[in-house]
Amino acid sequence: HQPVLFNKGTSAGEITVDAFADPGNSEVVMFEATSRLTKYQGNEIWIGALGTTDEWGSCNVWVSQDGTKYLQVGTIDAPARLGVLDSTFASGSDPDSTHSLVVDLVENCAALEAGTTLDADSGNTLCFVDGEIISYSAATVTGQDQYTMGTYIRRGQMGSTIASHASGSLFMRLDASVFKYTYDPTWAGQTLYFKFQSVNAFGNRAQALSTLTATSFVVPGKNPPTVEASSGLIIVAGPQKPTRPVANPIQHV
Repeated sequence: HQPVLFNKGTSAGEITVDAFADPGNSEVVMFEATSRLTKYQGNEIWIGALGTTDEWGSCNVWVSQDGTKYLQVGTIDAPARLGVLDSTFASGSDPDSTHSLVVDLVENCAALEAGTTLDADSGNTLCFVDGEIISYSAATVTGQDQYTMGTYIRRGQMGSTIASHASGSLFMRLDASVFKYTYDPTWAGQTLYFKFQSVNAFGNRAQALSTLTATSFVVPGKNPPTVEASSGLIIVAGPQKPTRPVANPIQHV
C-alpha cells in the first residue's frame, strides 16, 4: 500500500485512420435546369452526387463529346440529398394542401430540414421531383431514411409543370451541393458522356478513369421553360455494383 515511484496513467487509444481507403462509387441525379432555375442564364445541367460508402469524399466530373476524350469540368465536394418517391405523388393545385410527398432518401444522405410556409413560397426548400420543381414547408421523419412533406407544398415552381409522379420517381433537394455544368448551346440534341470519379475523404484513391463506364446524356438543349422528366436519372457511377440493397431505380455504370 505504498505510493508508487512513478505515476501511472491510462493512455488513450489511438484511432487508426486509413487515408487510402476505397471511396466506393457515386450515386448521381442529373437533369437540365429550367430558365428560371438558371436565373435565365440557360444551358445548364444540374448534377447532385453522393457516395455509396462512408469513405467517399468527393466526385470529379468528366465530360466527353465522343466517348473517348474526357475533360474534367469540376468537382462535387458536398454530398447531395437524393432518393426516390415511396408512393405516388398525385397531381394537384398550387399551393397543394391535399397531397403529401413521401421520399425514401438513399443511404448516407443528410437529413432534410423542415421549413415554413414562407420558405415554400420563397423557394427556400426547392426540390427536383421527377421533372417537377416543388418547394415544401413541413418535413417529418416517418421511417428509416424516409421523410413525409405535406401540409403546404408549392407545385410547378420555376417554370416546371405540375404532374402526377409514380412511386420510385427521382428526388433531389436543390441546394448548394448541386453542381451546375454549363454546356455550349450548339450541343442541343447531342449525346454527352459523363464519368463520375469518386475520391476518398482524404483526397486519395481516385478511381481509375479507364475503369469507369460512361453515362450517356442526351442534351435537351431547349433552355426549357419546363423540365423533361426523362432528362433526370439516378446512377451508380463506378466499376463495381454496390453491395447494399437500394430501393430505387439504379443504372449500374
